[in-house]
Amino acid sequence: MTFATPALAWLAAAVPFAVAALHLHDRARRRRLTRRLGELPVVGKVIASASPGRRLVKDALAAAAAALIALAAARPQIAGTRNVELHGLDLVVALDVSKSMLVDDVGPTREMLAKHLQVSRLARARELARAVIEELPGDRIAPVVFAAAAAHFPLTEDHLVAENFLHDLGPADLPQGSNLAEVFRVSRCLLRPDLYDDLGCARIGRRGHGGDRRSSRRSSAARRS
Repeated sequence: MTFATPALAWLAAAVPFAVAALHLHDRARRRRLTRRLGELPVVGKVIASASPGRRLVKDALAAAAAALIALAAARPQIAGTRNVELHGLDLVVALDVSKSMLVDDVGPTREMLAKHLQVSRLARARELARAVIEELPGDRIAPVVFAAAAAHFPLTEDHLVAENFLHDLGPADLPQGSNLAEVFRVSRCLLRPDLYDDLGCARIGRRGHGGDRRSSRRSSAARRS
């Protein structure tokens, strides 16, 4: 066994000895005081009411408590190995595709310049979404695009499909506006199948919710890919 703070472990071991020394010192002091006062009747009554055994138990309990506190603070550790089973995360990556995302108030990136992409908030957001997905190997991703409504793709381990879904759908595929409440509802439905009935998730279907026919066709094409 090892300790994160060995000094506190040594302190825990020394506490009982320190308390025992204090107890013996206090006992000797009381005896000296008794001899000085003599055999007066009042002194005899006080001594008779005192209980050395009870004082000893009290000091022993105090020593044990202090030692245990110091031992816990030392953080005892047992060296060894154990098998830890890791599970991937289920994540929703939501992308705003409302017309406000077409504004070109962001600076061009190297990728935009290399691919001759139109500079816009949407292009930048797609870059960031792809970068996030690429940093999540082994996790399942549910891509969601939204404006006044939301379209989604079910949780998938195929990150390329998720990236294509976010790239293919745009402002022309969804009614315009900004409905964040619907985004959160669809996201919860995708992540919490146990709440499917409580959240009315049956309305989102398997091809998304709120998109037009073109959105549905593109979602189906993404699945087939």
